Amino acid sequence: MLRDELRQRGLLEPRNLARYDVNHVTMELKSGGYDRGRLTSMYADRLVSLGKHVEATRPGSERVLLEGDEEEIRVLLMPWHGIGEKVLRNFLTLRQSWRAAS
Repeated sequence: MLRDELRQRGLLEPRNLARYDVNHVTMELKSGGYDRGRLTSMYADRLVSLGKHVEATRPGSERVLLEGDEEEIRVLLMPWHGIGEKVLRNFLTLRQSWRAAS
């Protein structure tokens, strides 16, 4: 499963994303089974940006990302490069599936 591969590669940890460069994240995404051609590096850039933001605002961000409602998540994420409505919807869907699997 892709999520397991990304977790194993450290790509689900904001702390890692904040210190990795875009090329490293792109390579790890592809090696982990997520290869969308040129879009992969764009996604990697967004993940790195998000990781840096989350690390800079960690205590409040963690609570919002794990427990916040849609509006709180929107306020936290929308100001950041590469985060738009589609990314927000994807995050909420993934968070809901993660909760159901736990």
